[in-house]
Amino acid sequence: MISHHWCQNLVRTISVTRYNAEVTESIRRMPVPPNGRPEWAKKIEELRETLGLSQAALAKTLNVSPMAPSRWERGINRPPSSVFLRLGKLIGHPLCWYFWQEAGLSKEDLIHCSDPAEVAQKIQVPGSVSSEEWVALPLFPPEATRFSLRSGGKDHMLARRDWCPHPEQTICWQYRGLGMKPLLADASIVAVDTATKDPAALDGKMVLATHPQHGPRVKWLLNTAEGGTLKPENPDVASYDLRSGDWDIVGRVIWWFRKHD
Repeated sequence: MISHHWCQNLVRTISVTRYNAEVTESIRRMPVPPNGRPEWAKKIEELRETLGLSQAALAKTLNVSPMAPSRWERGINRPPSSVFLRLGKLIGHPLCWYFWQEAGLSKEDLIHCSDPAEVAQKIQVPGSVSSEEWVALPLFPPEATRFSLRSGGKDHMLARRDWCPHPEQTICWQYRGLGMKPLLADASIVAVDTATKDPAALDGKMVLATHPQHGPRVKWLLNTAEGGTLKPENPDVASYDLRSGDWDIVGRVIWWFRKHD
């Protein structure tokens, strides 16, 4: 007599097998973008094959959905920055740099004084055990109008802790504009310490400020007897009077970098 328990296991096995077959078939039928696969998609496939992993094994290693690696390799979905960081750590030095740069980490700009092999061992991914040397800063996109530490940014930027006086209160924003040329180029990433917002304490400092109409602006904050002024580096760009109201000081710009073309 066949036991009820044995039948249950058989049904479960058939269900799993059928599910795996359906997933495999759906992956096979996924369309490839008309312009071909992007470079990062090819690199992910090369990484997986170099490590001798199946797509399912890679998904399990990265703790993502079983279909995610196939979508990445076909160029259908681009992985988030956190996945690129994990891929870099997974493959190790020197191939790690391609994936970390895709995540927004620049080898030349952020750790040019460090040994890449040593950094590859120390670097931490957002969500993993925190590092004493590195911090993941929220990275806000150019179109951001509000900068909340509680909501954070969609992506993160890795930076050395000793570069940030208040690491837990530091954010990054992709600056857009010509007001700070030639000191600050368009599309630069600026790090902003939000611990101090008082204009009196930020006299002569570069700050990030927001306005309901003008949006976010990076300017020099200059205090005079008449009041505070947000002054650009570029003389062809207008200044703003803080007395006009509605200006919100996000914080002081403590460093910045730009990815070289």
